Amino acid sequence: RHLCTIFGAVGTGKTHLATAILGEWLAAGGRGLWRETSSTLEEIKWAMAGGSAERLIQQLKSERHLLVLDDLLSQQGTDWTEFLLSHVLRYRQGRHLPTVITANVTDLVDLDKLEPRLSSRCGAGIVIGLAGEDRRTARGAG
Repeated sequence: RHLCTIFGAVGTGKTHLATAILGEWLAAGGRGLWRETSSTLEEIKWAMAGGSAERLIQQLKSERHLLVLDDLLSQQGTDWTEFLLSHVLRYRQGRHLPTVITANVTDLVDLDKLEPRLSSRCGAGIVIGLAGEDRRTARGAG
């Protein structure tokens, strides 16, 4: 499958797992791109003001690499962000391009409540749910 969605509460290891997947991909000779979703959307908004957003969007849609989108919808999405992310995911999914997504939700039902268009795309491939306590907090307490 070409799409992998990793979801779980904050601190359950989603980013570590996505990074490990990317590391294995690179070790096997592939190319990859790791992007934090909200920062990427902010970059695109600023680039739109300067007329150069197409380059960033094409980077996300590039067929030459595995794309990791970390922290999908970590903030409340807008219609514009939902449309843009859905467009990129639809493009990658339709071309069977390898994509890994992490989302700070406890299950895909939560994602569906936030962004219905995106949740149906995220649930179309491999879905990994991580449970447990926030490992960052637990590590700091010991």
